[in-house]
Amino acid sequence: MVFEDSWPLEGYNGAIIEFCKNDDGLISTLKVTFKDCPFSDAPTISHDGQIPTITITSTLENKAKYIVQQFSNYINLYFVIKINTEEIDIKYIPHNEEEKQKLKLFNFKSEKYIPKTPLPFSIIAQAFYAGESGEDFSFSANLYQRAAEAYTSENYIESFRHSFLLLEARYGKGKFKTQALFKALTTQTEFVSALRATIEKIKSDPLHQNKRIQEFVSRFQNEQEIVEHLISQRGFYFHGNLLRQDTWHPNKQEAAANISEFSLYLNSELNQNLANKMYAPSVGPKHFKNAQKFGAIVTISISFHFLDHNKFERKNILRINHPGTQCSNAITLFAAEQLIKHFQDKYFGCSLQSAIGVNEKNNEKVFELSFAPVPVEMTS
Repeated sequence: MVFEDSWPLEGYNGAIIEFCKNDDGLISTLKVTFKDCPFSDAPTISHDGQIPTITITSTLENKAKYIVQQFSNYINLYFVIKINTEEIDIKYIPHNEEEKQKLKLFNFKSEKYIPKTPLPFSIIAQAFYAGESGEDFSFSANLYQRAAEAYTSENYIESFRHSFLLLEARYGKGKFKTQALFKALTTQTEFVSALRATIEKIKSDPLHQNKRIQEFVSRFQNEQEIVEHLISQRGFYFHGNLLRQDTWHPNKQEAAANISEFSLYLNSELNQNLANKMYAPSVGPKHFKNAQKFGAIVTISISFHFLDHNKFERKNILRINHPGTQCSNAITLFAAEQLIKHFQDKYFGCSLQSAIGVNEKNNEKVFELSFAPVPVEMTS
């Protein structure tokens, strides 16, 4: 934010709010101060276990968030200003030396951390070459991205809206009345297949175990009931009515968490039909040829020992080329998988004993496999 002028504001029964500038002269932080608080508001630390436990009973943090939210509500009637109340830096300032001696914790920070997921460059390259087809998926990609970003930011209502708009646009056949839209969705094979696959994955995938999304799915007897629920929630979240006691509220996002998560998974499943262009027969060779041109090829030489049909020990070498500049774990696993497949196809009836994979670039061993000997059956 940029203010032409600013100074501290006092209100809310003694709270003082200050607008702090960063090195560029921009307002980047809101500072809320509560003075003359009782010492009981200070945090306590217990050492009952190996890890110290910090206990905070004060409601000042929530009060500060409330003050900032109220300010934000009013100022956003005129300007669009986003204030993140999840990242906070709390400082406890003792009133005197006695409180300083008793105080065990003087400050702490709290922030939401979203880990960065490393992306396989092969997918990036495949997306690049798939784009040469000239097909325009920007509508689907844009809405899905908006839905995913809103979900990550815990704006579940907005996430569901974007997800449903995408479902409706792709499979609604232009229908908007409840019964007609239900028929349009449930009579399309691609939509129904993806819906069933999404339900099955949520029920069986270990990543979803003990999660609320499984409980959400288990509430419905069949996929038709889920479609009915999606459409009914469209009617609820796409309209506003402050006269209703149970109306949705932009500050109460948790109620839409389950349906937004399910809708996002469903759209992700449906997106596979579009993403198949990335795995077209013409894309792989382009990716590999380009990697060769720029010297981005990792070669793993695999020396393997086996027993042939006559139980004589043999050895051979298999070389695996894979796009890349570094021998990643994914490339190593790919090479090992190719060895197993190669052996099963070319050495049927033989017994694989051991294998060693070496990165030809630096002669470094990247994997070593050994297999238990197969017992020889004795016949009389």
